[in-house]
Amino acid sequence: MNYVFAIIVAFVINFIMNYLQFNSVIILIVTFLIVLAGLLYPTYRTLLSETKVEKVEKFLLKKRKMPTYAFIYALANNDEEEALAALNKLLKINKQTHKQALFKTMYHLYKKDLAAVKEEIEYIKPELYKNYYKTALLVEEGEFSEARQLASQITKRWMQHALFAEIEKEEDNCAEAARFAKLALAEAKGLNRYSLYKAYERDFPEVI
Repeated sequence: MNYVFAIIVAFVINFIMNYLQFNSVIILIVTFLIVLAGLLYPTYRTLLSETKVEKVEKFLLKKRKMPTYAFIYALANNDEEEALAALNKLLKINKQTHKQALFKTMYHLYKKDLAAVKEEIEYIKPELYKNYYKTALLVEEGEFSEARQLASQITKRWMQHALFAEIEKEEDNCAEAARFAKLALAEAKGLNRYSLYKAYERDFPEVI
């Protein structure tokens, strides 16, 4: 539907620009950009701003042959075999150290392999993601005071709430943990919301 709408808009603008005697090269560029936006918008909306979990899951299943989406889907749905297979493909495709470090850290945290997490975490970029996973590591290590301090510095609200939910859960503050989990879920969108939702189905079913 978005693609068809983009074609219609591009046609109308093309007609107007021709009528106003714009340069043909400019007309071609503008038309191309409008059509491209129509093609990309549904994907980016799903990835970044969709709030309906079922729509995100439908997208991931449709794109499951792509290792990035397979990896996210597998981790969210606790499929260790598929997660490892997708990770190996991602490492072959992405040679940048910081990208490999992010994928490896996500997988090693899933496996609770904290020694492996420590080896990779310093290479993660940007700093926001590095600090997020550093805090998650501190939680796994039981360093709750330090985890709270680092979590409070994280500017993404859904990340901060999710981390506080894990800290409170580990300290057996169930009501506070559920409160933060609910806040995290309300703030998160797209793939982040999907991943949290699937995790909270297991850990915080009362907020789903």
